[in-house]
Amino acid sequence: MLSQMDKERVEKLLFQGYRHFDRFFFKPQCTHCTSCIPYRICLSGFSFSRWQRRILNKRPKISFHTPDLQKAYELYVLHKTKFSTICDEPIEDFITTFFSPSEISSAISIYSQEKELIAVCHYDNLADSYSAIYTYYDYVNYPKLSLGSSAVLTLIEMALLHGKSHVYLGYLIEDHAHMGYKSRFLPGQILDSNGKWIDFKKNATFTV
Repeated sequence: MLSQMDKERVEKLLFQGYRHFDRFFFKPQCTHCTSCIPYRICLSGFSFSRWQRRILNKRPKISFHTPDLQKAYELYVLHKTKFSTICDEPIEDFITTFFSPSEISSAISIYSQEKELIAVCHYDNLADSYSAIYTYYDYVNYPKLSLGSSAVLTLIEMALLHGKSHVYLGYLIEDHAHMGYKSRFLPGQILDSNGKWIDFKKNATFTV
């Protein structure tokens, strides 16, 4: 559980292909499927592409202060509709999941020019990396801001500034509508079946 972990232990688990969400760590153990592949962005020699710079240039104000929790919850509920999901999670559970006090986990809030909360990105701040946990945003009213990509690029920007080596994005499922976006952030690496991080090449065949 997260409360029993220090930064070095969490980073070791991520290196081994685990994922952190809420208080727990997990790793897929599916007998007949290996579609979920641990993916991380390599920051050695990283440079922002033109499309990435365009997104950063139109990014509104960011803040590292805890947002209004009611507004954050409403944003979370709205974001769930993107996946045709009705959120019946009470606000108390939402707050426990995302805003419990932690020495490791933090959040970036993005606000519109009208000072409305439009995105929240939760992440782990580790010794040598950042790890994206979950991002929810207003995709209805601000589709042109590419807020999901903006959150990832903000993590990369911060990681470069603080001398981190990687940004972990969780599990990649290539060509999946909601899980395939991660391979747009290059250079990247995936974890193979031997526990080795290898360079990722889009649509290549890997043994995982």
